[in-house]
Formats: sequence, structure tokens, C-alpha cells
Amino acid sequence: DMGVLKKSFFFFLVCASFLMAGFIPIEGTFIQAWMYARWDEPSYIGPKDAWDKEASYWKSLGITQVIDGDIAYKNAGDPNWRACYDSKLDSVVVECYDKDIIFAKAKKYGWKVYIGMGVDNDWWNWDLTNDEHFLKFKAAMMKAGAFAHELYDIYNTQYPENFGGFYSVYEVWNHNKFNYGDSIRNLYADRLAEGFNIVIDSLNKIDSTKPLLFSQFATDDPHSFDISEGGPYGFGTLENNEKFWTRFYEKANFREQDKNLPMDAVGGGGQRIETVEPWTKAYGDAVKNANSPIDYYANIESFQQPPYHFLYDTKRTPLYGQNYNSPAPVGRFARQIAVAQRHTKGIFNFAFSHYHSPVNSIPGYYNVLLNYLQTQKGDEMAPRLPDSIIVIDTLAKNIALSQELGRDVI
Repeated sequence: DMGVLKKSFFFFLVCASFLMAGFIPIEGTFIQAWMYARWDEPSYIGPKDAWDKEASYWKSLGITQVIDGDIAYKNAGDPNWRACYDSKLDSVVVECYDKDIIFAKAKKYGWKVYIGMGVDNDWWNWDLTNDEHFLKFKAAMMKAGAFAHELYDIYNTQYPENFGGFYSVYEVWNHNKFNYGDSIRNLYADRLAEGFNIVIDSLNKIDSTKPLLFSQFATDDPHSFDISEGGPYGFGTLENNEKFWTRFYEKANFREQDKNLPMDAVGGGGQRIETVEPWTKAYGDAVKNANSPIDYYANIESFQQPPYHFLYDTKRTPLYGQNYNSPAPVGRFARQIAVAQRHTKGIFNFAFSHYHSPVNSIPGYYNVLLNYLQTQKGDEMAPRLPDSIIVIDTLAKNIALSQELGRDVI
């Protein structure tokens, strides 16, 4: 078939051009439904072909995988879970159908979707060295397995080419328990692994070929000490972080298809660009030390938060509020990419669509990022003042549209 041959040859040329230019692909991105669910709505204030545009940007960057973790949650004191797909599980209240959207778009554009398995928000208060908390964690991981089974039955049946696998939403960080000596740190790692093994066992029964992905984070605290040095204090040290994850990888029954993609925490403020490299390397060393089959990827945070004084000095707080995030300068993003290239198998990102896509941001971020991925060079053109400025009162537009539709428009 000449048509197939032409398409194959074209694909070969595109791949070859990427290789010759040293193209650095961003293989995957996170995306959240609170943003993308609006794109097809008639009231959406933005590009009417937002999905087509976004798909073209993803293709140019090499993005073929998307993680959508927000499928279900449970709040403290609430006996029910809240889900965003057509769940039939007991004690689950269906609030929306966002996942139908992302899978339909994945089929249209050819992506793989990794879907979350729910999160009990009490997780942030649990200490796995506490027996009661550990029992709650195990129950939550059993619930994750139940969500996974139901999600697989629904979406792998409808979208077998696009159902990539599962994402564990439970984020682990280097809290102070890491510094409490080998016995406490190992107990925490062992119990975390036991919970993960509950999920892995469930996934093996559902479909052993579907991978499990998860993403932890760490804060570099120069004031942290090991207990033997007079601590414990602050966050787990770099050395103890590597010890913890080595133990965890030894005990968790990961498969070759599974992926660990730690957040580099540069956007969230846990790491500075100057400290991210040793922590990135330490995760990879832990995988090697444990002889774990899991794949090790980077999860680059491509946003930035306001300077410290914006958060705590109300006289200098900007009009936009105290708690916003904004796109990271591409120069910093490039430095994070360079670190990831030296120590990981590939790159995921939180989150292109939110911060650097022209659908959601000014196109300059995307243009400079794409140029860097293609050439490993920065923008050599100095910025200049615009010829003119158009001011759009979006608040007035939203108020008018809200009145017209009879509901709030954000």
C-alpha cells in the first residue's frame, strides 16, 4: 500500500530529523479536568479549537502520554467517596464525568492515558509507623484496587488502544520520620511498600501488562539532621531519603513496566535549581541499589511560585493574590531538563498544558521551549516593547456571561 509506505517514510523522516537535531522529547504530561473540561463548552472564553491546538503542541514536543489523577477522593469525616466517572461502587457519589472527556480525546489524537485510583485526603495526616494509621492506609489501597478494577472494565473496554495504565495519587515526601534512625525509617518504608503491593496485586489480577506510575517529592532542608547528629529536625536528609527509597524499592513488588517519576520540586519550592541534581541522582541510585526493575523517569515542575515576600508581606502582595503559580522561565525549565537527561530515562512534566501551552499562556513560552528541545539553545533575541497594548476587561465579560447563562463563569 503506497499510502502506508508514504506515511511510514514521513514518520521515519520526522524521527530522523529529531535524532539529527538532538531533539529532547517530553514524553508525558499531567493534566487536570478543572481546566480541560471547559474547552468544549460554548461559554469557554478561549480558542474554540482548543483541543486541536493542544494536540498539535503536544505532538511537537513529543508528548504521547497523559496522566489524569483526579478520579475520586474522600475527605475527613465524609463516609462517601466523590468520583468523576460512572462508578457503581458502594459509598461512591458520582459528581462529574470528566474521564469520559480525556479518553475520548485520547482516542481522537492517539494518546495513552494513565488514570488515578482515588485518594483519601486523610493521607496527609497519617503516620505509617502508627498501627491505626497503617490500617487506614491499607484500606485505602484496597479501595484503590477496587477503583482500578472498575476503571479498567469501563475504559479499557471502550478505549483499549488508549488505556495506558494506572497512577497512584498518594504522594510521599521526605518527612521527619526519615531521620529517626534505621528501624523507624525501615518500618515506614516497609509499610508503604506493603500498601503498594496491595495495589500491584490488584493490578496483576486485572491486567498484568498495565503499568503503575507514582510520583513522590522531597524538600531540601539545610537544617535537617540525622538523629545520630543531634536531630531529628526538619525534613529527611538527602542521605536518609536515598536510604528510605532503597528499602522501599527492595520491598515493593514492582514490574518492568512500572514507572517512578519523582517531582523535582523546583516549582513547588522544595528544591532550588542548585540543589535538584543530587536529589534527582539519589532516587536513581536507590533504584539501582535495590536492584528494582522499575523504570526511573523525571517529573519536571514547570511552574514557579511568588517570591517569599509576596506570600508573607501583605504590603507588597501583588493584586493577583497570595497563592498563584505562573509559568517558569524557560531558562530554568531547560536547566531542569538537563538534570533529568543526565540521571533519568525520560521526562514527564507538571504541567505543560497549564503553564506553557499557548492555549493557556502567551505563545512565547512555547516557542522558546520548542526551540530549546530542538536545538538545546536558548532565545538569542532580546525582548522589545510591544507596538501596542490591548486591555480586555475579562471580569466584566465574565459577569455579563454569568448573567446571560444564569450561573457562575470562571
